[in-house]
Amino acid sequence: GSSLALGTARQMGPRYFPALIASGLLLIGGATMVRGLMRDAEVIEPARMRSFIILLAVLLFALLLRPAGLVAAVVVMVTVAGLARRPTVHPLHSFAIAALLSAFAWAVFIRGLALPLKTWPF
Repeated sequence: GSSLALGTARQMGPRYFPALIASGLLLIGGATMVRGLMRDAEVIEPARMRSFIILLAVLLFALLLRPAGLVAAVVVMVTVAGLARRPTVHPLHSFAIAALLSAFAWAVFIRGLALPLKTWPF
């Protein structure tokens, strides 16, 4: 959307409102970060650590989608997200879930919606 016109408050362009919302979210996030840095550190409990593992899985998916392809990105996401489960997921179970989700994502996004995504890294 960076190629769209921003406009002014009087004549808003197509990028004006999304930029306004993004700026507001940046301010709220910055204020939350500063507030958190001013507090004393607390130990992260294992139950709360699972949230970070899930976030890491989603971030890895986003980073790997274009260079590695849809199938590899889904496999990495499912594998990393499986580490957050208690008790730990069996590797064969994780592979089965990754294979099913990869096939489903391929069918929906590449075949059904014809999105220009790579399926494989090569």
